[in-house]
Amino acid sequence: MSGLTLDFTIIGYLAIAIFLVGFMARVWKYATTPAPLKIQLTPAVGSTGVVCRMAQEVGLIKSLFNSNKIIWLAYCLFHLTLVLVLLKHARFFFTVRADIISVKKFVTGLITFRPRRCPEILSLRRGALST
Repeated sequence: MSGLTLDFTIIGYLAIAIFLVGFMARVWKYATTPAPLKIQLTPAVGSTGVVCRMAQEVGLIKSLFNSNKIIWLAYCLFHLTLVLVLLKHARFFFTVRADIISVKKFVTGLITFRPRRCPEILSLRRGALST
């Protein structure tokens, strides 16, 4: 091994070691921090009530909505944008079947911000400009 290869190998292992130590320190700090937001743990009326409450908490983050609506809205917008980006990039990794082409066109239409050209509007513009 040449000296330069050895240097880069040592730097790589050192970077991984620093990352792991820092990551474990963050995990330890997070695990020992008391939780400021208490989620309701009292029993529900029945198993249907438990399922409904868990669905609200997992799907809509109800406790965040009740505590801070602006952060909840930012949370929803972030995750919606993330889903749209993942759907847009999924076309590079998966083949598109005929039954989901309409869904793909719909999602692509949501993502692209090109104005649609309507022939009636264009003819009105031409008529208005020529008179």
